Amino acid sequence: MVIGALIQGLSVHGKQPSRKNCTITVQRRSGASRKLINSVAVGQYIVARLILGFGIPTCIVSASSLIGELSYPKERPVLTSLFNVSYFVGQLLAAGITFGTNNIMSNYAWRIPSWLQMVPSLVQLTFIFFVPESPRWLITKKRHEEAFEILAKYHAEGDRESPFVKAEFAQLQTTISIELEHSKKSMVDLVRTSGNRRRLLISTMLGLFTQWSGNTRMSTIAC
Repeated sequence: MVIGALIQGLSVHGKQPSRKNCTITVQRRSGASRKLINSVAVGQYIVARLILGFGIPTCIVSASSLIGELSYPKERPVLTSLFNVSYFVGQLLAAGITFGTNNIMSNYAWRIPSWLQMVPSLVQLTFIFFVPESPRWLITKKRHEEAFEILAKYHAEGDRESPFVKAEFAQLQTTISIELEHSKKSMVDLVRTSGNRRRLLISTMLGLFTQWSGNTRMSTIAC
């Protein structure tokens, strides 16, 4: 899953999160779960886990960004925090399910947890179409009127004359124009200079050491 996440992370570099990305990710993870269930060899299972890892960066980045964009600024810290905390809710459920199926003396001991991985994805796939599109993504596609309408609806109760919404919309336009300008640079720039190479090393090692610190293993054991 880690390898798949790394590959997917590089493939989505510079792209704006959107509802479409969330939908594609959910479909990919559902398909990977089906491959897990139908695996008859270790190699098939490993490949399915690799495919499952492809959806991790897109799912995390797109969902968290969408929550941050649509939530009212005063409530944004609470909602984004709940997004991160929900991981541990899923971890507790996964630990309980695998603990319960551990005593099954057949392939269903691992097939049932694999099958249940599809349930959250199917729930997301059902309700994602009721979620409004990302205003940032709409602005990048030159659909400014739609983006402004969404901001006015969710941040000013439909008041198009709200000074806050107008200021927020202008800020988004400025920020996105700067981001698009910088996104034209190649990823080779990451290693072009000594300073960039050091920054790349630090950011890479930060993610690696976070996983190697043992917090994930200990929290799994505690569950």
